[in-house]
Amino acid sequence: MEITVPTMPKTATVLTELLGMRSARQFQEPNDGVVHVYEMGQGGPGAELHIRLRPELPIGQTGAGGVHHVAFRVPGRSV
Repeated sequence: MEITVPTMPKTATVLTELLGMRSARQFQEPNDGVVHVYEMGQGGPGAELHIRLRPELPIGQTGAGGVHHVAFRVPGRSV
């Protein structure tokens, strides 16, 4: 999964402190900004979140056409 954000500090805090993810690596794409990779669980395919850093973009606004949430699967429990 990939999301795009203009800055990282608040996003990184939510991912690490609230969701328990860890920063795995980052890489620079030639014409499209820095991508930070966060992992959950054991990591690997299906357990990574790529965050594209694009500081030139405006902060998203709530409304039609905007993504207002992202869902992650978490371990369940039998009831």
